Amino acid sequence: MTLTLSAPSKTFLAGEYAVLAKAPALILNTGPRFELRVRAGHGEVTGLHPESPAGQWLEQRRPLLEKYALQFHDPHSGAGGLGASGAQFLLVHTLTTYLQSSFEKTMSGPDLKDVWKDHDVLSRGRGSGADLLAQATGRVSVVDMATLSARAEEWPYPELGWVVVRTQQKIPTHEHLQTLDRAAISLLSPLAAQCVQAFASAPSEVFLGHVKDFTARLSELGLQAAHAQTLVKHLENEDWCLAAKGCGALGADTVLAFYPTEARERAAAFLRKSSLQVVASLNDLSGGLELQWH
Repeated sequence: MTLTLSAPSKTFLAGEYAVLAKAPALILNTGPRFELRVRAGHGEVTGLHPESPAGQWLEQRRPLLEKYALQFHDPHSGAGGLGASGAQFLLVHTLTTYLQSSFEKTMSGPDLKDVWKDHDVLSRGRGSGADLLAQATGRVSVVDMATLSARAEEWPYPELGWVVVRTQQKIPTHEHLQTLDRAAISLLSPLAAQCVQAFASAPSEVFLGHVKDFTARLSELGLQAAHAQTLVKHLENEDWCLAAKGCGALGADTVLAFYPTEARERAAAFLRKSSLQVVASLNDLSGGLELQWH
């Protein structure tokens, strides 16, 4: 028998960096999914760096794992910006909770505050932990950092589609956060709150306007990498593209582009012609944490 725990990939729709100041955020959770595969074994762990929060968490609980072999599978093969580190910690934390308690308790879902607090200790408070909350929840996650809670929503705008493409470049998030000047981060908070408040309650063009405002402030604060901004401009020059923004550390890893639903085929054709790799689209929205026996 094999136990597989899985969590979705994540992309910030709005609120990145602002979450460091406890602002709310919107996070898209999509396939492909990260997996932690658990088999009978002798304590082997593969696919996890021992100094990562997930690796440290497992090392502290080594006696629990003596009869198991753990393998973490990253469907993105190390490409950044999509939540591998958050998924790792969420999955190993859930596994050890399962091993220490009842199956019923684990299946009721993780205690998000406990997961966040444990991650915050091991990461020394460098990250926000918003990805953990979102990936546990799934779909379009509305994250409230003030209460360390999240809820899953469906995409509310049938007339508005989106796609996530790779930039083919990567900035390690943990290294970037160590050198981040956090003094101006609070300037993002009201714009992030406007995006969250408008989501599903305002027309799509109003919501998208707030996302554009948030992205513009990221750029003003130097939080959008030059290569990502070049790709954003390349996409926004196309008549099908309503807006685009870099995502991941410094917006460097992926670009999220929006288009009218009726322009979906034109957008797909352009991306193919430009040899841009699609990571996910609206059709790939995925649920939160899952456990499956095989």
